[in-house]
Amino acid sequence: MKMNKSFVTLALSAIGLLVPYSSDAAGAVPGSSTAQPNPIVPKVAAVSPVTRTGTVKVVVTLAIESAIGADEPITCSASISASDASFDNEATTSNVLVRSGSTGTATLTIPYDWTMAATGESAQVSLSCSEGSSFNTGGVSHSIYFTGSTFVVPVTAGTVTTLSKSASM
Repeated sequence: MKMNKSFVTLALSAIGLLVPYSSDAAGAVPGSSTAQPNPIVPKVAAVSPVTRTGTVKVVVTLAIESAIGADEPITCSASISASDASFDNEATTSNVLVRSGSTGTATLTIPYDWTMAATGESAQVSLSCSEGSSFNTGGVSHSIYFTGSTFVVPVTAGTVTTLSKSASM
């Protein structure tokens, strides 16, 4: 008899877990509810997205150390990105540095066509230049990274934003 009593208690407990219960119905019988469903409230307010188009032109000027041979190509890469609560945007490009003696210049042109949640948002610029390969036997490589550049994404379509960077490598 003890086994049957335990089984009945266990079965009733399991049924109690399966019956829906609303805490909004004070004093109501479990499984019955007079409460109305709550409306869904979005966590992020509805936005009217805006489209931003333009170009970022990054001009890099490097003073090139003598350890880097004149025949060694130096490649620069740049990316721009902007993220908000609704959209992630990114664009990238690369170009080879044009050398003249112990200096070199690369112009990186990055067009963008982005959807953003609002006007006045900032974009980040990442830029690096590198030469050589450490994968070759005895290979040596040189790299430089530029950080911390930002710009406000312009409202006017087709705007060209120009950034200049210089360093030694």
